[in-house]
Amino acid sequence: MNIKSSEVLGLLVLVLAIGIASGYSMAQPQFAQLAPFQADGAGTISEAHTSLVAVDKAGHGVVTGLDVKTVPGSGRILVDIDSLIFFVDTQQSIQTAREVAEDYLNTNVTDRDIVYTIKIENSSIVGGESAGGALTVATIAALTGKPLRGDTVMTGTVNQDGTIGKIGGLEEKARAAKEAGYSVLLVPAGQGAQTTVEKMRTCERVGRSTVCTVAFKQNNVSIGEDIGITVVEVANIQDVVDHFLSEGI
Repeated sequence: MNIKSSEVLGLLVLVLAIGIASGYSMAQPQFAQLAPFQADGAGTISEAHTSLVAVDKAGHGVVTGLDVKTVPGSGRILVDIDSLIFFVDTQQSIQTAREVAEDYLNTNVTDRDIVYTIKIENSSIVGGESAGGALTVATIAALTGKPLRGDTVMTGTVNQDGTIGKIGGLEEKARAAKEAGYSVLLVPAGQGAQTTVEKMRTCERVGRSTVCTVAFKQNNVSIGEDIGITVVEVANIQDVVDHFLSEGI
């Protein structure tokens, strides 16, 4: 049997495409397999409420309210944010949060609009990207009608594949969350502790002279223990849902 070179080339391309797709699939975080999500009746309004933790330009931790509401519509994203600066930082996070929530729920919301309301009293808040994880879980809660835990807040970006990305200003955010009355803070995996460097100086008399040596010691300090708040590390949106929703999905 004669096989044309074009047929061989086509077969190789097909095998390569399948291999790449399989490798990409294996690299993605594994979420719970859910049946396609069906929203309640067309006239139903569902809401989720939580808080965002951020920092202002002076480096102080700030807590602000987040409401996510789903209303009958055509799949639009509607945003009500008091601060233009925070909106610029947050708009891409909102888009990604909606897409990740839809992927997690195995649905495509086309008959409802999602309304995001962030009330900001401090106009100098920066770093809206770190709200991505909280925006995503609040979107999931609003779409499913499941309540979020009232003792928990979160900081961390969200990536398109549902993984949670690292952020800055964690100590300041943890203090702000603690002062606002929250007892649990979800943070990106690997950021539950911070490394500090302690300078150690020792001196001793050698004859008529004093000889001093300096050494540096690294210490891993738990942010939660230092501030007095429970810090939970989360790697992806499945971890966030497991810790943040009062009821399972």
